Amino acid sequence: MHIARSEMTALLFISLLAFFIQQPYLNEFPSFIHAWTQSDNYALALGFLDNGLDLFHPQMMLYNKGSLIADNTITAVDFPLHQWLAALWMFLLGVTEPWVFRLWTTLIAIGGTYCTYRAACLATRSKPMAMMCAVIFLSAPSLAYYFSGFIPTVPALSCMAAALWAFLSYTESHRPRWFIVSLALATLSTLMRASFAVALAALLVFEALRILHRDVRLSAFHACVILAVLCIVAYRIWYHHLATTYGSAFLNRLMPARSLDEVSYILHDMKQRWLYHYFSRFHYLVMTVCTLLAIGYAIVHRLRHQHVAREYSLSLWYLVAIWLMGECCFFVAMMRQYCDHDYYFLDTFFLPILFAFMLVLRTLPVAPPRWGGVVATAVVLLFSAWSVRDARIMQQQRRTEGTATVTTIEHYRQASQLLDSLSIPSDATILCLLSYPPQTPFILMHRKGISVINSHHDEIVRAYRAPFDYVVIENQNFLKYYDTLLDDLARLRPIGSNGHITVCTLSDTAAIHSL
Repeated sequence: MHIARSEMTALLFISLLAFFIQQPYLNEFPSFIHAWTQSDNYALALGFLDNGLDLFHPQMMLYNKGSLIADNTITAVDFPLHQWLAALWMFLLGVTEPWVFRLWTTLIAIGGTYCTYRAACLATRSKPMAMMCAVIFLSAPSLAYYFSGFIPTVPALSCMAAALWAFLSYTESHRPRWFIVSLALATLSTLMRASFAVALAALLVFEALRILHRDVRLSAFHACVILAVLCIVAYRIWYHHLATTYGSAFLNRLMPARSLDEVSYILHDMKQRWLYHYFSRFHYLVMTVCTLLAIGYAIVHRLRHQHVAREYSLSLWYLVAIWLMGECCFFVAMMRQYCDHDYYFLDTFFLPILFAFMLVLRTLPVAPPRWGGVVATAVVLLFSAWSVRDARIMQQQRRTEGTATVTTIEHYRQASQLLDSLSIPSDATILCLLSYPPQTPFILMHRKGISVINSHHDEIVRAYRAPFDYVVIENQNFLKYYDTLLDDLARLRPIGSNGHITVCTLSDTAAIHSL
């Protein structure tokens, strides 16, 4: 009972910290940094509502598929279980507002934080140290930003944290069920976000090394690996079928650097843009100090005790090394994505670095029992307060970038009502000009269509040739680009406006007019 009570206390503490950070943003429409990616995933959830919750034919609001305009909105995407479950909650609640998706993601992320805490308990042998690791997980600036967001990195990362906890439980107890649970969770993580295949591979390679070194016997339960691989291969085949049949709006190719100069630029850009988003300055300071103390203590301990038995945590350093080497290989293969996408760090390096920090903490001595509990509790509370403070500040700062997305949201907030008032049917195809991000107007219009976000004559002409019923443009963008795109915008014939956006039909001839 005492153990159950302490674990419930830990879960409650984690939940309170998480909601304290996330509460101001729980009904925020996808906006600011990476609003494009987040609105894409929101649109996937809405697409499941539209297709009768058909998990294997995900669709969005756009006919755009990269540089192509398709005749369907179905898209190939990594296994969209998280988006499907968000859609299921929307269906059950009868609500499609962003808070449903955000709350679902938050609950999954809290679960991932708690699993990180449990994994850290096994790795560090100290609950206060484990709680510090959990607090880093929920307050790291980038992860805190997506903690209640829409991208699949958060559920995939949470599943992998749970897989790590199960794997550490397996190495301690030698019970096959923990290996099976770990494998299942890591496989699910890989299905939802393919980049987590590196973490899955690291766990399997480490287990293979344990078998070779006779730390564990090769047994029948290891055959589950074959089933896991078959699941991943089967979905990749289905992914390829979707991509070739319907197209894909998501990245499905490698993006390595094209030269050494580009490598240098990418590394410099990552440092300048994202270094203190991966972890906060306070986190870096604490991790550095703890690492130096651990090295010093390990040296002194080694000099005093020449013939000590190998520590449990030392063997796990092989897992860290394998994991980080794999992530470095993935980094090389996808380097160009790391410049503009901070969540790629969460996909790759975040968890193994945090796991390495757990092992560092394992090296440090534990405070004496008499006063240790009081001191440890005080340290954890101070560490949590500072971390949460930094996280809240950074969340505000991150919402000062990409503010153009907020303007788009405000302009299209009443778009659905305008289209309804003009008797434009819900199945009409809309061409949306010059609004960013591309999914946002269609989510708010409750209609599907084609998006042109660039002010390029050739792209607009190509879109004009596609089949659509009406054109919608923001009034401010019409005025902004009218002189440079005169021949294109002069073909629009307004039929209704609410002062922010105007609905038009397309004419074959150009005529000078105003909105």
